[in-house]
Amino acid sequence: MYHYRDCGLDNVYLKNGYNEIESAYGPACSINDLEGLHMAIGLQILECSERLTGQEIKFLRKEMDLSQAQLSEIIGVSENSIRGWENNRQVVTSPSDRLIRILYNEHATHGSEIRKALEKLSEMTVSEHCLRIELEATDAGWKTAA
Repeated sequence: MYHYRDCGLDNVYLKNGYNEIESAYGPACSINDLEGLHMAIGLQILECSERLTGQEIKFLRKEMDLSQAQLSEIIGVSENSIRGWENNRQVVTSPSDRLIRILYNEHATHGSEIRKALEKLSEMTVSEHCLRIELEATDAGWKTAA
């Protein structure tokens, strides 16, 4: 079994799907379908963890190609919270843990609706507060009034 540490996680072991090779710099390992492997690791994290660890949050965030600032905006927490979770100085809150899992699952299944909705919510300003909601009935159902 190959102890795969390059993903940033301490607990990943590969039974096969890799080749040990000699490089100009010494022994090395070539992984088959690295993108697929990382997707499988991410999905396994979603299924196994009681609460996401700092390493797992960082792995999932990087797989979604998000900076700490971007993830903090999307899930509505401070960038310091993300940093604290990833450095194991703070425990991730249950709602944030769930949102990160949902975002990664959507990423893995190539969806975008949840992320778009969360991003829209994070971009809303106080001036966009609904002081008055106007609707009209149409043949297709209720819609925002024109």
